[in-house]
Amino acid sequence: MIYNPFNFVIVLGAARSGTTMLANLLKMDERVNYIGEPKYIWKYKNFSAGHDKLTKDHITPEIQYHIRNTFQNYLTENGGDILLEKTPSNSLRFEFVYNLFPKAKFIHIIRNGIDVAFSAKKRWCGEYTKTEKVYKSYLKEISSATKRRSKRRWLDTETRFVDMLLDLNYIIPLYMNNMGLLKHSIWGPVYPGIRQDYKNLDLIEVCALQWKHSVDSVLDFKNSSDFRGDYFEIRYEDIVEGNFNKIMEMFEFSGICMNIKSKKYLQTICDNYQKKTYSLNPGEKEKELILKHSQNTLTSLGYS
Repeated sequence: MIYNPFNFVIVLGAARSGTTMLANLLKMDERVNYIGEPKYIWKYKNFSAGHDKLTKDHITPEIQYHIRNTFQNYLTENGGDILLEKTPSNSLRFEFVYNLFPKAKFIHIIRNGIDVAFSAKKRWCGEYTKTEKVYKSYLKEISSATKRRSKRRWLDTETRFVDMLLDLNYIIPLYMNNMGLLKHSIWGPVYPGIRQDYKNLDLIEVCALQWKHSVDSVLDFKNSSDFRGDYFEIRYEDIVEGNFNKIMEMFEFSGICMNIKSKKYLQTICDNYQKKTYSLNPGEKEKELILKHSQNTLTSLGYS
């Protein structure tokens, strides 16, 4: 199939920064077809790298053809005018994704790294927030949803057997973590060196580094001379606190329409935030460990 650029909106953001919440808000438009975290598409023939930080040097003509046409076929076969995608690991490989889809619109959601690190630590340990339990009907259904998503990825994305083998050391512990059968498995975007850090550092430090690498990777490439694409930045706080002007700017940028469903969902998000459905309260020692690695990035973003 000949590749033709299509309307592609890609959500970037560190894990636990609100990427799912943002994607759920945008996908309410009936013209939008949403595909969530298709890791096996993005990492086609690149699992041997051992991490998610891919660059344009990881793109071959075969990889370019496969990834472009897989997404285009997905949109063609499932319908819709706009393809919406979110994969937190793409924050580490922004350069790679941009060079594959230079006409895409990129929306980057940023959240306070202290909150992200503490929230990520809970997920590394197999814990879910109260909000997640409400929306996903507790752990049993969360596990079922994980199983269904994994099955779709393995069957529908032309995953090579060798890719599965290379990824077993990550996907099996992660799946067991999501099932509640294993604690403290590698979770989320895999930056270079994360496994060594996991052995030598406190877990909250690894979570802080995971956030820092994800955010810095996006901002560094966005600010480079190599990026000439469409980029929009929004804060997690803009959404949960109901900054309607900023949210509308985002919708206009994306070409996606806000409708009654998205307004209701936004109101639910704001209500839950005001009710403090869940709280993140890292201790002073944990805050010190987080700041040890992420102070400069936090300060540059205005999170004092």
